This record gives sequence, structure tokens and C-alpha cells, in this order.
Amino acid sequence: MAFGPDRVGWVDYAKGICIVMVVMMHSTLGVEQATGKSSRMGALVTFAKPFRMPDLFLISRLFLAQVIDRHWPAYSDTKVVHFAYFYALWGTIQFTFKTPISPRSWAWPAWRRPTCCPIPSRSERCGSSNCCLSSSWLPS
Repeated sequence: MAFGPDRVGWVDYAKGICIVMVVMMHSTLGVEQATGKSSRMGALVTFAKPFRMPDLFLISRLFLAQVIDRHWPAYSDTKVVHFAYFYALWGTIQFTFKTPISPRSWAWPAWRRPTCCPIPSRSERCGSSNCCLSSSWLPS
């Protein structure tokens, strides 16, 4: 692969590998959490855990002296605006796919559900057919 005159090939390859490892970690952990199962990629993610982010930060700082002296509008255009755009794009994608669709998923979590009706009668106890957890207040 041809690089420009101001690019160093091994730095770009190393940063690319670190970025792939970070993306792989996020996708693997997300899938494992959604499915409740471990995957084979989990071992690779665990192996890369101690070095993926520190290496990415160290490699990115190799050329900090060249970047830090730029004028603010040039830096803002290449760094801040570029990353804000991709952050907004990825946030939209995440929100779209992770927002619950079914009304059943909108129910209270189990730890917030009342164990009995707010004002039970004397004969009403949890576990009976009149208990809130067995009532029709939960979406079906």
C-alpha cells in the first residue's frame, strides 16, 4: 500500500490493528450480552485487553508535535467536526437498533415491580390470584 510522503506505514498499520481490536471488543461484548452466551472471539478480546487502548494512545501521540501547532480552524475541521459527525451517526444507529420495539419490553424491571397491590384487602396476600404480579396491569 502506498502512503503519502508524510505518512509512516507501520504507524498506520499498528493504529489500524488497535482500532480493529477495539471495534471487535465492542461488537463481541454486545453480542455476548444480547445472547447470554460466550463466543470464540471472547478469548481474542481478553488477550488484547491489556494493550489495545494503551498502544493506540501511544501510537497516536507519536506525531502530536506536528498536529498541535496547527491553527484552530484546521484542527477543528479535521478532528472535532469529523469525530462529532461519526459519533452522531453511530449514536443514531445504536439508538435505532437497541430501542425496544415491543410494548412488553416497556414494563417495569423486576426490581421495581410492587410485590402486592397498593391497598390490599385483609384476605389478599402475595401469591394469591389477586396479587399485582399476577394481575393484568403488566402488558401482555
